[in-house]
Amino acid sequence: QYIDLSLPKKLEHVDHGLPNATLVFCQSLKNELELQLNKEFSHGFLLSLGYHLNNIIQKRTRSRTNTWIRHYRVDNLEEYESALTIKKRLYKEFDIDINDDEVVYLTILLASLVVRERDKHIHVIVATHGDMIASNMVDIAKILIAEDNISAVNMPLDIRPNQAIAQIKQTITAYSNAKGFLLLVDMGSLIQAGYLLSQECNVPVRTLDMVSTPLVIEALRRSALLDADLDDIYLSLQHFKGYGVSEHNAVVTGNKPLAVLAICSSGEGIARKLKNLLSSVLEEMNRKDIHIINLSVEEVLNTKHKITTEYQVLLSIGVINPGLDVPYISLPDFFSPKGELTFQTIIGGAFPVMVENKNPVTLTKLAEQYLQEFLTYLNPKKIVPIVMLFLQQLKEQRHFDEFGSNLLNMIVHTCVAIERSVRNETITYNKLNREAYLMSELFKIYQKANEILEDKLDVKLNDDELLFIIDMLEKE
Repeated sequence: QYIDLSLPKKLEHVDHGLPNATLVFCQSLKNELELQLNKEFSHGFLLSLGYHLNNIIQKRTRSRTNTWIRHYRVDNLEEYESALTIKKRLYKEFDIDINDDEVVYLTILLASLVVRERDKHIHVIVATHGDMIASNMVDIAKILIAEDNISAVNMPLDIRPNQAIAQIKQTITAYSNAKGFLLLVDMGSLIQAGYLLSQECNVPVRTLDMVSTPLVIEALRRSALLDADLDDIYLSLQHFKGYGVSEHNAVVTGNKPLAVLAICSSGEGIARKLKNLLSSVLEEMNRKDIHIINLSVEEVLNTKHKITTEYQVLLSIGVINPGLDVPYISLPDFFSPKGELTFQTIIGGAFPVMVENKNPVTLTKLAEQYLQEFLTYLNPKKIVPIVMLFLQQLKEQRHFDEFGSNLLNMIVHTCVAIERSVRNETITYNKLNREAYLMSELFKIYQKANEILEDKLDVKLNDDELLFIIDMLEKE
């Protein structure tokens, strides 16, 4: 008897395109495999595994042979036994027998979906003379980047250098578990502070002077979200000129065209969709000079030398890290705020950070592309930004930290709900708590946000649609 709990609230009413039977099967697998591995899977488990298994279940054909898979030795991974569990259950419950290549692929997929312990970050220290100047810059950066691996050191104008160094040392001591410190200072007299503190505290410290608010924002973004060491971040910020200036000339070496690799098992399905998505993102970043190359895993493994000879590869995105000595973003990471900011940081370009623009471009673009298949009357490119305003107001009024991995689901669900309203095909909320919700102060907050949709679209969600959204957000 397998554990078979109900689906998470955030998936019950989302138009994700997967049969309910597939989701229930994956939920049952998730419960069983988490117990088996004594590990937790990420929020993307149900959809990531669901789309893959649904393809196998629907086609009911023999699993495809993937020769590239054989490059990997996975039988020593814990997730290999879990992949064998999936194989047994597919056979028992769907009469589908998958081959060894498919088991290896499932092992890699499961390993990528396990929640890993968060890596240590570089800690940023902003040290300036004057009352609260450093604190103000740090506060702005925290609001925009939503990370807290940053500290301010406010110093009086008449402070002696040795006293200033002592104050900075206190901050370093307080964050001794950081993997390094980036010190941003306002005057050249403190430029040597990093070297002295590095020697005294036995930790790596790098110093940049002429600190500004854009530099603080970018330092925090790169230190928290880019998988690079202290020297990589330090060197990249030496060329930072602010958000109004395109930085991409700094990464060009020689006359090779710039490229981003989009990698999937066949080079066709996911990679093609990824290419369309990347093209939209690069266009918004004013980076039309970058080529996007679709490749299967087998192709990238067999032609690495040729690719790096013909192109200057900036990064790769996809199902595996091809080992090209350039940054790599996995698919689950790419469709997240972390992956979005990592992508922007590596690529560069004229892409300013503004309070009004808090939405990851990749997520909104992905939502637009996904909704093309489901919306008949509404234009996804016009409706998604309005839905983001609706969700942003709810986030602020309800003091949610972030929507996180649920953001894409919320965009899609709300857009489809609006489409239902236009077509007079709304759904009914018939749970026992309906009347209590309708009489609550909480419901008034959602009604107020609903006015944004009415004002911008001349359409508003009825009470039942709002109640389903309340269920998704409040019970997350």
